[in-house]
Amino acid sequence: MRKDNELSESERLFLDTLSKYGLGHVTENNLKLKLVGMGFDEEDFNKIKRKLLFRGYIGLIYGNITLEKKLINDK
Repeated sequence: MRKDNELSESERLFLDTLSKYGLGHVTENNLKLKLVGMGFDEEDFNKIKRKLLFRGYIGLIYGNITLEKKLINDK
């Protein structure tokens, strides 16, 4: 069973993809397009975005998604 502070594979992929943008932020639409191209559907994107937002991993401002917490232990 997964603990609350552990990330799923989809959540890690979301954060890894976001972190590849050099500025630590990207427009929500660009990130969504990138992840949909990698197999996410729009519903998955929205669910994961909400989870990561409420857990403090990402932030949203003016249509941009920002990386708030970096993954320390990449396994």
